[in-house]
Amino acid sequence: MNISIEKVEVLQAKHNLTAKKLAEIANISRQTLSTIKKCRTCRPTTAAKIAKAFNVDVTDILTEVNR
Repeated sequence: MNISIEKVEVLQAKHNLTAKKLAEIANISRQTLSTIKKCRTCRPTTAAKIAKAFNVDVTDILTEVNR
């Protein structure tokens, strides 16, 4: 899935989360989060974990192309 890094970073700032804390809450590694931010893509299950960490729908963190 194509992830909007801008949306993730805005949510991260709104929730005052470091990358380490976000990864911990989403139950993914910091390296996985870093790779997602670099490649702007991940598996649907990983996108769901990140969205759940922010308490938003997964579509809220996807790029417009995937909607």
